[in-house]
Amino acid sequence: MKAEVASRAAASSEPWLVKHPAEWRQIGIIAAYLGLLAAMYCAPACRNAPLFAAACCLSLLNAVVIHDHLHQGIFRSRRLNMLWRCVLSFGALYPASANVPSHNLVHHHVDFKRGYLLRTCAPRFRRPASRDVARAERSAPPIALSPRALRRAEAEAASV
Repeated sequence: MKAEVASRAAASSEPWLVKHPAEWRQIGIIAAYLGLLAAMYCAPACRNAPLFAAACCLSLLNAVVIHDHLHQGIFRSRRLNMLWRCVLSFGALYPASANVPSHNLVHHHVDFKRGYLLRTCAPRFRRPASRDVARAERSAPPIALSPRALRRAEAEAASV
């Protein structure tokens, strides 16, 4: 009986919105950054050097949050994660999804060798098996393909 009550208490202490309680810090950083940008836009008195320096520092932290979000979304809901990515894009002034290919290239050492097919619609990271790498090295130079052309190329590669 006591164990059942203790397990219910432990379950209720888990965050219901975010995956980990420390994620609230990232939400707070972005809220402070966007609040500062709004204040600087709306109030001319806020357009000064110290607040500009603070905005630059928070912009760097925004990039860190984007990087963390590329690894794993902070919310339990996929829809909230996509909405959060839009909010992060507003702070970065470009789509956060644009970081995915370069992030995988630099950080995860996916090097887009000859024949590597880069999907242009919604790239997802997948470490290729060794036989796929060998096949990619023997085939044509890298090409960006539409989803339809990618399916056709994958079908041709599978038949070989």
